[in-house]
Amino acid sequence: MNSNIPDIKIIKQHFPGPLTFFPVLVVLGMLIMYGCTYPYEPKIRKYENVLVVDGLLTNIQGNCYVTLSRTYPYNGKPSVPEEGAVVKIIDDLDNETLLSRNEKGIYLPKDTSYSGDVGRKYKLMIRTSQGETIESGFEELKEPVDIDNIYFEFMERKNGTPGLQIYLNTHDPAKKSFYYSWDFDETWEFWVPYNSQSVYLPEMKICYKNVSSRKVLIESTKDYIDDKVIGFPLYFIDNSTNRLYEKYSVLVRQYVLTEGTYQFYKDLKDINEHTGTLFDRTPVILTGNMINTLNPEQPVLGNFQVSGASERRLFIYRDQIRDLMTVPSEFEYCEVDLLSKINGRPKIDSLLREGWAIMDTIYDTEYQDTLFGLAIRRACFDCTLNGDITKPDFWDEK
Repeated sequence: MNSNIPDIKIIKQHFPGPLTFFPVLVVLGMLIMYGCTYPYEPKIRKYENVLVVDGLLTNIQGNCYVTLSRTYPYNGKPSVPEEGAVVKIIDDLDNETLLSRNEKGIYLPKDTSYSGDVGRKYKLMIRTSQGETIESGFEELKEPVDIDNIYFEFMERKNGTPGLQIYLNTHDPAKKSFYYSWDFDETWEFWVPYNSQSVYLPEMKICYKNVSSRKVLIESTKDYIDDKVIGFPLYFIDNSTNRLYEKYSVLVRQYVLTEGTYQFYKDLKDINEHTGTLFDRTPVILTGNMINTLNPEQPVLGNFQVSGASERRLFIYRDQIRDLMTVPSEFEYCEVDLLSKINGRPKIDSLLREGWAIMDTIYDTEYQDTLFGLAIRRACFDCTLNGDITKPDFWDEK
């Protein structure tokens, strides 16, 4: 509760009787409410050190993973990814696929091209280092539905921030999908303003940055006449970053969900968006489709998603938005200085202590002196500090 006492205007009553004192009682009651604040330390034991599962299997090659972690006490230290677990995906013909933990704590199939087959059913089985056996039920991999198109529209938010709203259209001609979710990977090209010729490689001028979405994006067409999603707002790109400065691409993945998985994500979305005040609804426990087979009373949080999936990519070029809005390079702060070693050594040392970086050195044979090219930050000439110099395979040359 807020400990600040609000300003309350007392309206004087013009008739006798007990109601004359009602405003005073209200004020006293509110003073007591706002003046007495006690810390509350919830005692939640049942959901401490509980396994959390986030798993995915689709028909797309390489689009399969399982992450395992643990819940931790309120105000405690976050847990690390679960180690030493045996993780398998089993299909309805008893074929098993073993997943191995990588250096990031993610369990992946050894065969990077592994994928599920449409119409088959799959379950996830986990045996933890603590002796727990965790399983999902069998989930059918539904027929994927193609994305009709992805497009953008320029708009300004209520606060005046300009940007591009990305939309999606899709439909199922068979009218049997009903439940959808989406995620996306963003990639954009950016250039640093200066190019090192002698100290660093020239290739460090152009880089590419990748970011994956973490939003819960879902939609149900169960109550629609047609199994269509029209103009679904995926996300908004404002002009606070250099995403749109040169060239930008987004890969959108669309998943066809089971009703149970859709409800799981709907509950997760409600918790993320509608908690934070006394009047929010009580959060649900996101137990998903995983159970502890040896101890069914012990909860398991998370979900194993089996989905038919499709992908579609959108490119946005600088010349498409040049007249719509100004986009920063994020290197407007950059500046350089050229100084002589003989005459400028004190200033060179001073700038280096302030965080400047040597970009180039040039030996002047006529004056037998070394010239130092310094930049205010290394990021002004070395794009690898914020991205990767390797051009993605899908990057076109327009």
